[in-house]
Amino acid sequence: MDTYGIVSLIPVTVVIVVAVITRRSFEPLLLGGIIGYLIIDPGNFLINWINSLTTIAGDLGWYYVLFVVIGIFILLLEKSGGALGFADLSAKFAKTRSTSLIITWLLGIAIFLDDYLNCLGVSVAMRKITDKFKVPREFLAYVVNSTGATVCLLVPVSTWAVYMASQFELVGVTKNGTGLGAYIASIPYMFYAWAAVIIVPLFALKILPTYGPMKKAIERAETTGEVFPPGYHETHQDELVGEEIKKTGALNFVIPILALTVVALVKNDVMLGIFAGLIACAIIYIPRKILKPLDFLNSVPEGLQSMAVVMITMTGSFVLNAVNQEMGLTPYVLDTVTPLISGPLFPLITFLVLSGLSFATASPWAMATVSFPIIMPLAQAVGADPFMIGGALIAGTAFGSHACFYGDAAILTCAACNVQPFEYARTSIPLILAPTAIGAIAYLILGFVLM
Repeated sequence: MDTYGIVSLIPVTVVIVVAVITRRSFEPLLLGGIIGYLIIDPGNFLINWINSLTTIAGDLGWYYVLFVVIGIFILLLEKSGGALGFADLSAKFAKTRSTSLIITWLLGIAIFLDDYLNCLGVSVAMRKITDKFKVPREFLAYVVNSTGATVCLLVPVSTWAVYMASQFELVGVTKNGTGLGAYIASIPYMFYAWAAVIIVPLFALKILPTYGPMKKAIERAETTGEVFPPGYHETHQDELVGEEIKKTGALNFVIPILALTVVALVKNDVMLGIFAGLIACAIIYIPRKILKPLDFLNSVPEGLQSMAVVMITMTGSFVLNAVNQEMGLTPYVLDTVTPLISGPLFPLITFLVLSGLSFATASPWAMATVSFPIIMPLAQAVGADPFMIGGALIAGTAFGSHACFYGDAAILTCAACNVQPFEYARTSIPLILAPTAIGAIAYLILGFVLM
């Protein structure tokens, strides 16, 4: 397809630069989309941008409903006092900062079937506990999202594994006659995913020191007790705190969470799981007078309000992705680097290109769909191990999900942890670069050894 060449990089570059300058999330996405349409058609850019915005808003109905019911569910757990009760119960096991973070990490590994369920369940379950030990919400968000897509990739029964296995099969790369067999054979080569998961407890236990903005966030929380980022209280409603609600039994938290998890896993539907959690809340809270019916119903508009910024940010990210598609960002990048993808640098370049594309577009699965038919035949043509190259490709998409602050996984994690997406980017990306470097070095060495 025709592309805008290097000009197609401008909207994404604008988003990143403006986000760094303003420390905001939605406004840079808004500006990036407008600039993209200005480049595409200067005379009609505003009309085209509005049309894109309205079309995408219509297409995102499922996401909007998902985020609203998540907001309602979290609010009900807070209002009921069950979250505080669960925090007190968990405190018997999580007696230190380190153990609270290790439990968070282990829980993230345990919920491996779906990254949405992982981000939501772990964040809601652990945030009050880590608050007690003065863990900044930025670090909690980093820990939670580090066991999202990365863990899902390493377990061949997750939503990510099923999707990526289908991509192997579509391009004719199989093992034992199946795409899943090829996927399993590629798991050892997903160096970024392995490193991203393993490095978390090293930071949590302070075996490896944190650095950059995350180090400052940890120092802020430990010295002042303020777990939220600067400016949080000016842009968010404060969470309900112990003085405003009565602590109740931990089962008032555990039962709705279990209802959510079991239904989501059995029906393979996160949305249905959250509605099951809401029904469990109603059955438990209203008859026992933990919440009055009116208080329960008031959680609906309050939950919507709590997720408004999240939904706006999600809309902005999809508009930016539409601009990227119209300008041909992905074909331009792939066409540019394909001549370079040969010899011992093949796995390294594959990993870096897919990491960059998945981050820029906030669409890791879409990038896998576009890249598999290009990269895998090339791997076969030059005699490269298809499982090694497939592992590098998939690991790159994991980086995009992990690092992209305007991607759906990061947005959901930030919403559950009450952190602005840009604050997640500012504090987490420097830490994410550590497993990125490990993965890059591993692919470089492997390329020279095996090719």
